[in-house]
Amino acid sequence: MPHKIKYTLTFADFQKIMKAKQADKKLTGWKRILLRTVLLFLLLLPISNKFETILAGPLAISLGLVVTLLLLALVLVIGFELFLNHVVPRLVFMRQKSEIKTVELVFDKDKLNWTAPGGAGYLNWSSFKRAIDQPDAVVLFFNSMQAFIVPRRAFTSDEAFEDTRHFISAQIKTANEDHQTSN
Repeated sequence: MPHKIKYTLTFADFQKIMKAKQADKKLTGWKRILLRTVLLFLLLLPISNKFETILAGPLAISLGLVVTLLLLALVLVIGFELFLNHVVPRLVFMRQKSEIKTVELVFDKDKLNWTAPGGAGYLNWSSFKRAIDQPDAVVLFFNSMQAFIVPRRAFTSDEAFEDTRHFISAQIKTANEDHQTSN
């Protein structure tokens, strides 16, 4: 029997998809900021023999000024990171909100059928590149930028959600194994 759910996409769902997209990136969040700070510091290291000043002659810069500039740069980088990670996704979601209202997903043996206000279609299980399990959702990527989210709240019980989660995992695993053996 196919599993079927219907839900309204929320900003929290959108954030889960964005977070899942970043899951494969090696440098995320504070690691990236720390790396940028270290790179900036290395660029501003003393070039002359004197540790107190950087660049001799009329272009002399004190170490205190370098540290101040470095801290200012760090604040700017952190602000930019916050803007990209929190403000931009909200603006994108608000723009798309008028287009996406209710999503319906039907999980068949061979494919995932979807219906949304903008259209309907299906994807074979072999079309999915990866599935990321989260505590309250499963995110199904069918390319590097687009995904379906299967939220726990769309199910009548936790057991139904877990059954669907296992069904999805099994279907994707089987489709990938079949795809590898056919090549």
